Amino acid sequence: MQQLTNYLRQLTYKLVPGLDKQPSAQQQTAVVLMTYFYFLLPFFIAGTVWLWWVADWSILIENWGILLFLLLLISQLDQRPFILPISLSENLTLPFSTSLSNLLSMTLLLIFGPSALWIIWIVAIGSAIRTGWQERQQSLSFLVALNNFVQSSGTSVLVLLVAGFVYTHTGGTYPFQANDLADWLPAVWSFLALSTVPLLIYFLPTWSVTIQSGQPLNQQTFLQLVGSGVLLSLLTAPFALPLALVYDAQNLALFIWLCLAAMFTNMLAYFLSQFIILTQTRSKELRTLENLGQTLIIAPADGSTLEAILAQHLPDLFPTDHLAVHLFTQLPNGEEPAWPTFTLQTAVHWP
Repeated sequence: MQQLTNYLRQLTYKLVPGLDKQPSAQQQTAVVLMTYFYFLLPFFIAGTVWLWWVADWSILIENWGILLFLLLLISQLDQRPFILPISLSENLTLPFSTSLSNLLSMTLLLIFGPSALWIIWIVAIGSAIRTGWQERQQSLSFLVALNNFVQSSGTSVLVLLVAGFVYTHTGGTYPFQANDLADWLPAVWSFLALSTVPLLIYFLPTWSVTIQSGQPLNQQTFLQLVGSGVLLSLLTAPFALPLALVYDAQNLALFIWLCLAAMFTNMLAYFLSQFIILTQTRSKELRTLENLGQTLIIAPADGSTLEAILAQHLPDLFPTDHLAVHLFTQLPNGEEPAWPTFTLQTAVHWP
């Protein structure tokens, strides 16, 4: 696995022009994004081909109104994901994002079958375009949008298709109906598949990322990376059952109200996660400033080590910004400064 990780890292530097001239934090981010892209691309292709093969376009035409409503709702939920920041090390944090769109996606599957999963695919296209536009000023905007699209479309669709396959092959039918206890068992099996398949899909890229971060793939690291998403699926997916039953009972008003309630719940989780991330960011910045201050206090008074100290700490304080520091390059009346002069830049080129 170490050799494969090194090869993928070298491939990333070949495919992304000028990556070696970017700050180290952006280089690491690009390598992580492309690592997930390499490993998840086959699943993306498999999910898209499978969806095309099983699609019944008449279902989409006959139910275009409610599907359009769910498309808009899922799109809004995807714009407000709540973030689960998983720290592998002090300098590498993987922000795993999710939302209650998973709940509505499973509801789509249980009501209309796999054909309705084209909604997920369309939402992923819009999300990738929106992400690329929002990040257009950043040097890695294309990589972020590409990785977002691969994970949100083909990979997510493949997981749902596997869940649907398990559902139908254990006796489930579309739309979901619960006339007796046996009708619930196929849904239970599908939820287990929905929660465990991502564990298999993300195992190799997670392993590769931990190698790049210098962390061993121990039980704690793996559970931190993957367990959060699996647990969330197990907690949210069962709520798709009452939604499907309400729709099957032709209570459209209640169905729409429950979907809107899921959206408001997602918004609450989004704002809470943003507050947590802001708090963690401020704590990290304060620790970095404290380390910089302590280093400056014990540094020689003649300033001989000032350039090295700033070169060590400033990139961590401003990982995505270009910063130039000029220390007494010119003094009036031709005076000579009492300490060494230098010009320090945190990046080779302006962004």
